[in-house]
Amino acid sequence: MVGRGAVFVGAAEAANLDFASRGDQMTDRVRMDWLGADLAAVEALLAGRTEEEDPVGWLQFSARREERLEEIRDMERADRAGVVGGRS
Repeated sequence: MVGRGAVFVGAAEAANLDFASRGDQMTDRVRMDWLGADLAAVEALLAGRTEEEDPVGWLQFSARREERLEEIRDMERADRAGVVGGRS
């Protein structure tokens, strides 16, 4: 049992090192995936209500949708600037 646990821990450590070696690229991908998922959830919530039925919720979710869209645009601009600047 100890040997198997050691192998598992070693594999987990190797996976963490691999993730760390990819650094910002993987972090940006995860962030972009999260932003897309959150945006989809917010849009689904907005689709299920009207401004007249829930003015406070509508205002809050609309603001959150705009924040997510802005964050996505910022990340896309930064990605394009990195490619143009020679980073890949």
